[in-house]
Amino acid sequence: SWDRLAPHLLTDSFERASDNLRSQALLEPSSGTGDSDLSSLGDLESIRGFTDTIHYVLPKLLLVASALDEGLGGEPGSDSDAPEDAVSPGAAEGTSVLPMVSPDEAGGEVKAIFGEIKELHGHPNVASY
Repeated sequence: SWDRLAPHLLTDSFERASDNLRSQALLEPSSGTGDSDLSSLGDLESIRGFTDTIHYVLPKLLLVASALDEGLGGEPGSDSDAPEDAVSPGAAEGTSVLPMVSPDEAGGEVKAIFGEIKELHGHPNVASY
């Protein structure tokens, strides 16, 4: 269950496992992209902040989903104190705090993008990030 798994998410071990996944996600630049004018994409600092934050969070979500899928949340009734290598919760230093948009409250272009994501992936819901 979440209550049994949660203390283990605030450990150095969990951070190292997340860092390992992050390091595997780094790609070498593809040829021909060095001359691209990225300024047409919009506010590059906001885009960079979003990308950095998602790069930080998504490996953790993958590990949590995997642990829950494997039933690693602990056996009901087992006693477990907080791990000794506990870390403080919260956003990592240097990442941005991003307001999430509820798909039900999205309007305009965001609502259209959410609709396109649902259609392309054949899924009735869309994650707000």
